[in-house]
Amino acid sequence: MSRPRSRGFTLLEVLAAVALLSILYTTLAGVAIQGLRAEGEAQRLLEASLLADEQLAEIETVIASGGAPPVGRSESEHDLFLVSVNVAPVDLALLLPGDAAAAEGEGQSLLSGADESPVSLIEVVVSWREGVGERSTTRTTYAFDPLVVADLLGAAGALPGQPGAETTR
Repeated sequence: MSRPRSRGFTLLEVLAAVALLSILYTTLAGVAIQGLRAEGEAQRLLEASLLADEQLAEIETVIASGGAPPVGRSESEHDLFLVSVNVAPVDLALLLPGDAAAAEGEGQSLLSGADESPVSLIEVVVSWREGVGERSTTRTTYAFDPLVVADLLGAAGALPGQPGAETTR
């Protein structure tokens, strides 16, 4: 009489299934860790971007109220972030086309009489440590110094309502 064959798994089949599941779980755990790392990096980038926008909005508020940010560099720390604000005058002669730059050299430009540039480059850089490296985000804008512009326009007689100022319609 023959014995009926059992319908269970052999030890070899069970070991193969365990090995396959361990490879699958290891891969899934690696993907999950990468996802969490990417989420953390995105969160820090978002916080840094909001901080840079906030600093730029404060500077723009000062400008809108008739002031000008001081020329130079300043740094401050906010939680994990280092915020650097750099305000530098812009040499407008470098931005003018060749003929206009030559005309400025002859004293025909409104800006040629300025002792200081009425335009400032404002750069806000927020940096932080990310793993073994450093990451940063930057916001850049330009601003007119209203006092310098008013002096230039007043000296040229270009302010409306002043004697010698021409208005066209």
